This record gives sequence, structure tokens and C-alpha cells, in this order.
Amino acid sequence: MNTKEIAIAVSRDERSIQRWIKKVSEKNVGIGVKYSSSSPKNPADFTLEETIAIIEQGLGKNAAEMYASNARKSTGKLISLPES
Repeated sequence: MNTKEIAIAVSRDERSIQRWIKKVSEKNVGIGVKYSSSSPKNPADFTLEETIAIIEQGLGKNAAEMYASNARKSTGKLISLPES
């Protein structure tokens, strides 16, 4: 998912998602590298685990768990939350 898709999924503006990414990239360098190498024409495409970490940063663990649960239902795959 890119920042726009995450923003739509959690009903927040893109700028909020960008702030969350900057905060979570302090713990997860891969997210920061992926985001900093993106551009408006070629946005970063975050994995499901990275998306969950971003949501957890902004909305907390409960919201991230809910998002992961919904993703599990739609994909049929087990998804674990990132370690804090």
C-alpha cells in the first residue's frame, strides 16, 4: 500500500500518514529508506507488515490489530504484528 491508500483505509489525511512513517522509520530503517526513495510519480509500496507498523505508530496497537485481523480475513493468511 502507498501513503494515499493507507490514508483512505484509516480515514486520515496523507500528511498524517507521512508523519507516522517518519516516526516509525526511526525503529524500522527499511520503511524510512523505502519512503525516502519514493516520489509522487513512483510512491513507496509498503508491505502488509510495514503498513501495520505504520498504522500502529499513528493509531495504536488496537487499531493495528483490527487492521491485521481484517487483512487476515480478506487474504486468508496469518499476519503477525511487528515487535515494539
